[in-house]
Amino acid sequence: MALIGVYEHTRVELLRDVFVWAYERSCRRYKTVRDSLPEPDRFRLKYRDALIEVVGEIIRRGLKPTTEEIDALAVPLVLPEDLEQFRDLVPVEIARLHEGNIARFRLRPNEFRRVAIAITRKVARRSNGGTPRPRRLSSNPVPDTSQEVASLRGESSNQLFETLEEWNDYLER
Repeated sequence: MALIGVYEHTRVELLRDVFVWAYERSCRRYKTVRDSLPEPDRFRLKYRDALIEVVGEIIRRGLKPTTEEIDALAVPLVLPEDLEQFRDLVPVEIARLHEGNIARFRLRPNEFRRVAIAITRKVARRSNGGTPRPRRLSSNPVPDTSQEVASLRGESSNQLFETLEEWNDYLER
């Protein structure tokens, strides 16, 4: 109806009203979506590049994610007062790795698969008394919460510790 009013009666204010209404509705939707999102983790943002570099190098080199290895890679990239929190964050990110997020750490699929297959075989041997059986690693990442680093010592981090144990078993060979 508004288009007929614009074309036949040259009443452009009707078109303007529709535009203003749509714009205001879009703004309300944007505000609702923005308010529903959590605040970004400032620590992760601050050390985003360092985290990418350290996790990527640990996977590429097949290193154990120990404090010593993390420190060796992170000391030049992280401020000394933030190093402890960074050390806690690296194993969390390693445990969350799956084929859907490896690009973030600049890993190639074959680099990730090499490690994932080796861990899977090691776990299969351990659970089957030495007989390897193909098993697919879970691609479900650890749930993202604002207290994930603090929960490393809690019961909700069982999945993280199991993944790290599998990782360490693979690297011990």
